[in-house]
Amino acid sequence: MKNLYHLLQQADLNRLKESEEYEPDSLVLDGFIHLAYKEQLPFILQQFFVPALLKSGLLSEGEGLQNVGLYLVEIAFAKLTAKVVDELAVGLNKLDSLELYPHLYGGLNREAILTISALHINAQGDYLISAL
Repeated sequence: MKNLYHLLQQADLNRLKESEEYEPDSLVLDGFIHLAYKEQLPFILQQFFVPALLKSGLLSEGEGLQNVGLYLVEIAFAKLTAKVVDELAVGLNKLDSLELYPHLYGGLNREAILTISALHINAQGDYLISAL
């Protein structure tokens, strides 16, 4: 099975580092943790993160890659202790994607985390991964 990915911001990164089992707000609100396959990351960044970061002023218009406090967690599917289900994306306003996205129904156990990297992105959703 392919590795999975989870995007998070600084406050959630701190929570992740402090716990043996990471449980973001989405686990309570949606009942699962939002994950992605690597090829899905550009769409997710453009659809969910870029608009919010532009609105908050953390990301500015233009093509230059910027550090906005966004992080990428790479996860080994085989080491997860909670169930993963591929389902339609939650929160899309239009049918931009009928792809299935992985959702983790339970906490993210520390043993499944392979890497945590910083993302540098631009307003078009292009990104560069850099080691922490």
